[in-house]
This record gives sequence, C-alpha cells and structure tokens, in this order.
Amino acid sequence: MGYLAAALFGAALFALRLIPAGQERFAFDEAHHAGWARLIANGDPFMHQIAADKPPQLYYLVALAFKLFGENETAARLPNALLGTLIILPLWGLTRRLYPTQPLLGPVVVGLFALSPLAQVYAPTVFTDPVMAFWLVMSVWLLSRENWGLGGLAFGMALCGKQQALFFLPYPVFIGLISYLTSAKRPSNLNWRSFIPLLKAAIGVAIPVLLLIGFDKWRGQTSSLTYGAALNGEKLTLASPTQWPGRVAEWWNRVLQYFFVPNPFGWLLLLGLTGFLVWTLKQLWDMWRKRRNEEQSLSDPAYSKTILTDAALFAATGIVLVWHTALTFPVWDRYLLPLVPFAALLVARLLAWGAYDLPPKGARPRFTIGKSRDSKKSYSPTQNSKLKTQNYSLALLTLVTLGLMVQPVAMAATYQLPLGGDYLAFGGSGPGQHYAYDGIDELATFFRNNTRPGAAVFQEEMDWHFSYYLFGIPLEIPSNKSQLLDPAQIAARAAKGESYVVFADWQSSSYKRLRQGLAPYGLQLEEALEVYPFSDEERRAWVVYRVARV
Repeated sequence: MGYLAAALFGAALFALRLIPAGQERFAFDEAHHAGWARLIANGDPFMHQIAADKPPQLYYLVALAFKLFGENETAARLPNALLGTLIILPLWGLTRRLYPTQPLLGPVVVGLFALSPLAQVYAPTVFTDPVMAFWLVMSVWLLSRENWGLGGLAFGMALCGKQQALFFLPYPVFIGLISYLTSAKRPSNLNWRSFIPLLKAAIGVAIPVLLLIGFDKWRGQTSSLTYGAALNGEKLTLASPTQWPGRVAEWWNRVLQYFFVPNPFGWLLLLGLTGFLVWTLKQLWDMWRKRRNEEQSLSDPAYSKTILTDAALFAATGIVLVWHTALTFPVWDRYLLPLVPFAALLVARLLAWGAYDLPPKGARPRFTIGKSRDSKKSYSPTQNSKLKTQNYSLALLTLVTLGLMVQPVAMAATYQLPLGGDYLAFGGSGPGQHYAYDGIDELATFFRNNTRPGAAVFQEEMDWHFSYYLFGIPLEIPSNKSQLLDPAQIAARAAKGESYVVFADWQSSSYKRLRQGLAPYGLQLEEALEVYPFSDEERRAWVVYRVARV
C-alpha cells in the first residue's frame, strides 16, 4: 500500500511539473539551450559547431527527448520535469539517513519540496539549474550513506550540469563530515586510512570533470566549465558592503519568500526558523559545555547527530546565502534553486520542533518522533498516548503549512508569480514579461512558406530564439550580439537580395529608430506579417517587415 501511494504521489507530481511545459514560449537561455539540442539531434552529435558556455549534459538530455518525442517545447522541458520529480527519491533517502529516529520527517520534507513555488517554476524549463540541483541532492544523500566514491561522482555530475554547483559545496562537505565522524567504520586513531573516504570522493568528482575537459579539448573548444564566465565577462567580485543590506532584501523579496509561502506568511516562517536556529545553537552550547566538563558522553548519539545535522544545514545555508550576497551574483531566482531541498529539510525540522520540542520536556519522550525502523525502544502507554498527540500536532502543522502553499504553487504553475526564466522585467512591457514571446513560433511558418532560400532576417536580441524557432529554415540570420541594428548594414544587405526585419511589441523604440535610419538610403519597412497570439488576441506581439524601396 505504501509503495502504491508513493507511486501515485510521484505520478501526480510529475503531472504537476509537466503540464505547464508547453504553455509558455522559451525564455532567453531556454531558447539557447534548446537550439543547441536541435543541432545535436540533427547531425552534430559531438557539438563541433557549438562553443558551449555551459557543460553539455542538459543539451544531450534534451536532444534525446527530441529524438523520442519530437522537437517541441514540451519535449525540451521533459528532462527537467522528470528530474524535478525524481529528486524526491534521494531527498527522502537523505532525510531518513540524517534523521533516522524521525521517520515522519520524510513525507513532510517531500511535501514541502513538491509544493515549492520556486521548484515548480523551474521544473518545466530548459535551464541547467534543475540538473545541477538533482545531482547535488544525490551527492549529499550518497555521502550520508558513506558511499564516498559515488557521492563524489554525483557531485562531479552536478558540476558537469552547471559550474555553479561549486558554490553549494558546503552541503556535501558538512554532511559528509558528519557521516564520517559518526561512522562505526571510522578508524579510532588518525592514520592514512582516515583519508581513504576523502580520496574516494575526490576521485569520484574528478572522473566526470576530466572526461568533460577531455571532450572539450577533443572538440577543439575551451573547456565549457570556464568558457561561459570568460564569454560573458562574469567575474565575481566583492560587492560594496553598503550594498549588502539592499541585496539581502532583494534576495528575500525576489527569491527566498517564494521557496515555500510568500509574504506575509513567509515572514512567520522566517521568524520560526530564526527561533529554531537559536534553539539549535543553545543545544550545541549545552552539548559542548557538558562534554567539556565530562558530564556527558555520547550515550545518546542519535540526539547528538540530529543537533549536529541541524547546525550543519543552517551553517551550509548561511554560507551559501552570505557569498551570494557579499559577492556580485546577479539576484536571479534560479541561482538559489539548489537551496530549496535543503531549506525543506530545515522547515520540516522547524515543524517537528514545534510539535515535539516546544512542549514541556516532561510531556514527551526525548527527541524521538514516531518509532524508527531500527529502534528497539518501547514506551509506556502514557508515553505512547502523548507521542501520538505530538504526531498529530506535527501532522496538523504540516497540513497548515502545505495548505498555505497550495495557492502559490498553483500560481507558479500558471506563471502568475514573479519567478522563472523571464527574470529581466517581469510584469512590465519588456522582454522579461511572462508570455512576452507568445506567437514567435508563427514566424517559422511565415518564413518557411513566403521567403526564398538565403533571404536575410534581421533582429535585435533574438539570436537565441531564432536559433530554435527558425531552425532548419534556409535563411541568413546575421547576429548583432544584442546590439542595436545598423541601418547601413541592412541597406547593404537589402541591395543584394530579399531582406526582412522582425520586431516584438516591446521593441517599438528600436523600430522607430531603424525606420528613421533607413530613410536616407531610400528604404522603408513594409509590414509583411502581424502576429496576434492566441493568449491575447488584441495584442500585436510580432511584426515582420520587408525592407523595400520607397
């Protein structure tokens, strides 16, 4: 029965992740990645034509989906939707390993992650962050099981999903360290055997990383692990300390509150986590003081490991947030996506703290939630009755929290929250507005049916979108590298043959500028196609102009 319930839950979560996959046209990076995947799926399997600025793991997954299900947006987003569902398996396993005496935490953590608005928004996308997040959680779970080599291999796969996995290294390091220090297999004295787990983990990390470096060299390309930063000039530096308070507020307003429940309830959740952190630090202090005074031995190792695990999760989360604030990371929501599963662990422990630790100590069996699979401890009828009451309290707190998350996750699934790939100008009239690219797929039909092979199509900021949506059409699409269109270049090309210019509705100023710039050359822009997307039939989203003589 339990396996059936788990299978049904997984199927429902996968449907929630996948249903929005075809609703919205690609954002900038999505079109970029999907365009490369089309190249892989159509005659360039080793990416010889591509100077990849990110590791190509996702591109190959998307290319495989194209081969299996056709070249469309839903297929392109299928791999991340699947990984956004499968991640609950290592997350459940990680919870059981970190908190073995608290078996009820598993479903709480999985429920929190499943209904996370941020996790929902990025599951049906073609961004590399969900791939990185999946392997990161897999790595931490394997390290918690003392599978050092496989844990390292999984972290190497995270790096080969997206280089930024490096900035989440505190999680595998801290959890791996706790697993090692509490392991029954650890040598009693420090010797060369003590470093075997570290060596295995390092070898595991090195295998996929070295294979990727070798693959890039074989293709004659700078390593995709470093090329993106060099290409985009993304050199991280220390932000001015005067900017830190503003950056903290920006991270909260634009990202952190959407992990689970937005404001005002997000503030209550933050307040609760602050209280739980203070309590955890007090428990650490008491443990250290008693051990220093030789008043306490490790007679309750489960309790000690739980407190250490809580502290490690808080510390790792704090470190990640500190350098995303102190360094010049752009405040983009997807950058913190890998934090969501670990934040779900902390929020689940917060709810358990409210159910089991806040009541008077005499009213509960100390720090045992339910009865673990390996536990041989039994309780008196009175204790069992109180424990059931506390279990009901945890269930109630969990249901209330998940209930508050239902509307936000539904809004996330229909792109009603200021989240996702269109991060540049959400809610405005610019390229960051959700549904800004609706109707772009109709351009392919027009150019395929109404232009001659070799016709030139000029655009601004559409290089990546055209690489996907106009893929395979025999057109000349000059790249302007997101610069303003040059009237002289267009006039020179128009003198040689058929030429077009495409503008979106949020590029009206560029249209006016180009029309004025072409006038001295005796050229004008004639409307050849107007696109009114189905999502908003009154909105003229795209216009294709033919460059013609006055």
